[in-house]
Amino acid sequence: MFRIDFIFSYWIFAWYLLYMARITIYSPKLVLIIAVIEALFSYMILKTMNKFTRVSMVLMIGCIKIIPLISLWREPIIKRDIWVLISIFIIYNIWLGIHGETILSIYKKIQVLLNNNTNELPFMYLLSKLSGRS
Repeated sequence: MFRIDFIFSYWIFAWYLLYMARITIYSPKLVLIIAVIEALFSYMILKTMNKFTRVSMVLMIGCIKIIPLISLWREPIIKRDIWVLISIFIIYNIWLGIHGETILSIYKKIQVLLNNNTNELPFMYLLSKLSGRS
């Protein structure tokens, strides 16, 4: 299975959960907007996904991006949230660098996994196990 800590979407989702639990005051709304746009763009350019991979991707986008964004829709985006987003993104890139990766290398690996219809991405792996498709 592909490492969950290499996928920025899960960092965003963790931030969202911390925000909803009132552990942090910094809203992830802006990054969720960006994440939804990026996910929709990625979904459109991936041509060779089978039905299970497409459905899994739609469910993942809905669960960890769209539903959280809807729940934050009325909240304002303020300057401190932007600075925290930049800081988390820098930390994420440092984390990747420590492990010999870059954001571009991770993005390419994810595209290959999706195009090859493997169930190695965390959410898809979980769905494949639950559905008995492993």
